[in-house]
Amino acid sequence: MHKPRHPGFICYIDGKTQQEVRRMEISQVPEALQYAQTAKGWVPVVKVVALEEGNQRTLREYGPGDELLRSTVQVRQ
Repeated sequence: MHKPRHPGFICYIDGKTQQEVRRMEISQVPEALQYAQTAKGWVPVVKVVALEEGNQRTLREYGPGDELLRSTVQVRQ
């Protein structure tokens, strides 16, 4: 399935403060992280919210309509 045009950047947000910590041009982001595949097809990722709690880090990726596309949990060992 065809991927739609990406808006050109991804905002990275600190989950605790809700403040933007970084904005990256899409050319600086690996292709696998630029889009998420959903039941509706490919959707551009435009915002990533990272929340760290103890030894766990949760990344939530959102599309242009602020819809949650995917969530990843990382555990530090």
